[in-house]
Amino acid sequence: MLGHDHLLAGREAAAISTSPGCPTLVLFTNPAAANTHITTLTQLTAMIASKDVITVPLNGTPFDGVPLPNLTFHCSVVFAAVYARGVPFTG
Repeated sequence: MLGHDHLLAGREAAAISTSPGCPTLVLFTNPAAANTHITTLTQLTAMIASKDVITVPLNGTPFDGVPLPNLTFHCSVVFAAVYARGVPFTG
């Protein structure tokens, strides 16, 4: 299934993103793991360690020779109960 999600982490996520406010693309390298709905930094960190995902910061640095945009992410805080009731947009 195609889709995307947004997670926001504070200073503890410094190992994942190179700069504050820089969106980081998470790409699944393991098709079986692609069915996982990552909702916590702990899950994401474990998936990075197991090589089930790779992270690509969207900070203008090319990835595999492909130029990527230099983006920033502006987001609003969402209550956990609202987030938990969210459903993936499928088209």
